[in-house]
Amino acid sequence: MYLDDLAKKDITKRFAERLAQLRSIRGKSARDMSLTLGKNPGYINNIEKGNTLPSMLEFICICDYLGVKPEYFFEGFEIEPENADSHKKNATASSADLAYRIDQLSSSQKNIVNLIISEFTDNMQK
Repeated sequence: MYLDDLAKKDITKRFAERLAQLRSIRGKSARDMSLTLGKNPGYINNIEKGNTLPSMLEFICICDYLGVKPEYFFEGFEIEPENADSHKKNATASSADLAYRIDQLSSSQKNIVNLIISEFTDNMQK
């Protein structure tokens, strides 16, 4: 299956957003990360701006540096058939983003979110 230009731009944008978000959560500056990876000082900024994507090897190094599996960057990226409903794609991406955000919460915060979700789903079944 061939990805059209719009899909490629969407993937690049979401990859850049996830990289920036995770880097920020880890408390790393883009400059320091770039230099640690052996790149020019603006390397990570260029990726986060959507100007470029890392090579496969550089991508693995970025994952190692940030302490995540490569899958982290692709959660919620589903390639749908050409006639797929675009709303479904957006809902899938939103679910992955929500799961990521929940994962960042403390145990007690996760328990609260779980109670809220249980309340909604229990009410839906009535």
